[in-house]
Amino acid sequence: MRRILFTLTTVAICAYSCLREPSAVHPVSEKSPVKASIEQMVGTKTYLDDMQVNWSDGDRIVIFAGTSSGSIYKVSPQSAGSTYAQFTYEGDLPGYGSHAIDDCVAVYPMNESAGCQETSSGDYKIAGLSLPSRQLYQEESFADESFLMTAVRDKDSDEPYSFRNVCGGLKLQLYGDCSVREIEVQGNNGELLSGNVYITASPDGEDPVMTFQSGASKKTVLDCGSSGVRLKKSEVTDFIISLPPVVFTKGFNVIVRDVLGREMMLNTSKTNTVLRSSLLKMPAATFSVIPADQDVIYSLDKNHCSATYAEIDITFGEKCQTAFHYTMKMDAPNADKKLEGARTYYEGDQEERRALAQYLSSFGFSLTPSAPGAVCDTTWVEYALEPDTEYIIAYCCTDSDGNLSEVFFSEPFWTKPLNDDYEANKSDISLEFSEISRTSLKFNFSYDPENTAVLKFICIKNTGMDLHQAYGGEIDIPSADASQKALHNFFDDMANSLFMNVWPKSASGSDTYTLVGLEPGSEIAYAYMAEDMDGILSEVKVAEAVMKEDKPGPDPEVRIDPVWNASTGIWTVTFSMVKDCSKFKYTLNCDDNMFLARLGTGDMRAYEFYNHWDSFVTAYGLETSYDSVTATSVPDEDHVALAVSWGKNAEDKDVVSGLEYIILTKDGQMMKISDYYPSYIEK
Repeated sequence: MRRILFTLTTVAICAYSCLREPSAVHPVSEKSPVKASIEQMVGTKTYLDDMQVNWSDGDRIVIFAGTSSGSIYKVSPQSAGSTYAQFTYEGDLPGYGSHAIDDCVAVYPMNESAGCQETSSGDYKIAGLSLPSRQLYQEESFADESFLMTAVRDKDSDEPYSFRNVCGGLKLQLYGDCSVREIEVQGNNGELLSGNVYITASPDGEDPVMTFQSGASKKTVLDCGSSGVRLKKSEVTDFIISLPPVVFTKGFNVIVRDVLGREMMLNTSKTNTVLRSSLLKMPAATFSVIPADQDVIYSLDKNHCSATYAEIDITFGEKCQTAFHYTMKMDAPNADKKLEGARTYYEGDQEERRALAQYLSSFGFSLTPSAPGAVCDTTWVEYALEPDTEYIIAYCCTDSDGNLSEVFFSEPFWTKPLNDDYEANKSDISLEFSEISRTSLKFNFSYDPENTAVLKFICIKNTGMDLHQAYGGEIDIPSADASQKALHNFFDDMANSLFMNVWPKSASGSDTYTLVGLEPGSEIAYAYMAEDMDGILSEVKVAEAVMKEDKPGPDPEVRIDPVWNASTGIWTVTFSMVKDCSKFKYTLNCDDNMFLARLGTGDMRAYEFYNHWDSFVTAYGLETSYDSVTATSVPDEDHVALAVSWGKNAEDKDVVSGLEYIILTKDGQMMKISDYYPSYIEK
């Protein structure tokens, strides 16, 4: 195994580095010692740690030195603990016949079943490997023999082997007062996570690719031993799990089990990606167990509460089917005066509380656990609270039989006063526009995630529409150079408008937002501001942009850009206007009526495919005037991407382009009709 040494805390940029020490070694064919270095890990998502990956004592690799027969090499004790190590010959692998290959290929970890075969494309297929479904916990590291790596070197070279990581990983951070027995990871959309694999390694520097074989599993477990790993209340404990490069298209579940058999589930339904040679880091969580007399807990996160914003931590128990809640003012009417102040119920009798439970179950905010029947956590965000006001969270739940519990209450809490000392605001918010096209632009927000509670932004100029009419006709809309007083008054006037964008902060310190459907050539201005965690408002800033105004012309052109994801077997295809376009139609299709199965056969002539596809997309394609759109393929199916575009001639008559198309195979190849019919001349 390799240990991961965490040397810095959060930084902002991912960087790959490959450490190589240029000292000579003897040819491996002589069974002499060899040297090898490791590609360094990077972190992804919310936070980023600077990490160093080292060889450890006992590590073994297999080298195929210009031959398909492998030899075993073991790290020398004196070089363990380094990114650059010397390995000594131990013996040969049994069971494989020998034939020559063009390069030297190495793989970690050593597996006696490993074999190497050179493919027709010049790559190397290394079989007989596995990504274990049960990994044994190692402190601050991956489990032994769970993090696959490979290296390819010219067989005549004496350079060290430069190993490249095949896997990625998940880093889980836990607080608590228990001992963790095991951690199970499983995708929400059947993603393969462990089992027998082979690796395709390239001599040309391309990333190594892992492919699962039959019988692969959809989960992996980190085994922490019968005694477990003891958590601490005030200091985070890290758990690192090796995973294949994978896109969790519907999120994933993490189930943490302690030595007493209790479970906590961490779940996300958002798309998350584990990249090769990278760690996906989950936010720190606390292992919590629900008291026996109730089956859901709501509590305020006191470190994330400002004047109008509060984060509420929710823990669901095994019996909770649906939870209901309302964040209530203690001493003022709630729910449009349908409820008294919360103190009436908090200090009231059983009948008053029962009435509140009935109201919450009918009109309160409801949440359903992501995995009913298991303990799991989530967070609820309030971002329209009144400043300097005492609140309490009232909540109840139903079980699987529909039985309603009594009402429970969180601890009362006060929101902070709202402060307009703009210069003291710590949010450090900025907004820049990018990807400005004819009809869309992208907002790029950045801010201090520790000191920002909520972002607000609203349009104050759009020459492509009548904003006064949209806003109701009675609102004074300030100009971009208006005073801070006028801009803040506008935010106050529009506070409850559907046009006011109110976004709770995210942990990343950045957010993006794409606005579409704009008029070409229009002038756009958005005002934006923030409230920090001390309840201090920022000044109102304004970002401006002018949309592009490319007029339709006589030679319209649209472009098709496919991107293949080998780990998911999915194509992502972008269709984009190039020039002279007023609109285009497009489709990404794998239906039988595309006749893809007939390509290369005598059933249809080459030009018939082109003519059929041209007619199909012109008649049935999806129409858009946006500059670009994206579509994704279905795994394990061949597809064809089609597009035609419209322009205008000098007489303002429609001009239709010829068909643009690309055939996309289920194994990641881009083809044309002429690839199937060599005599066909592409139009």
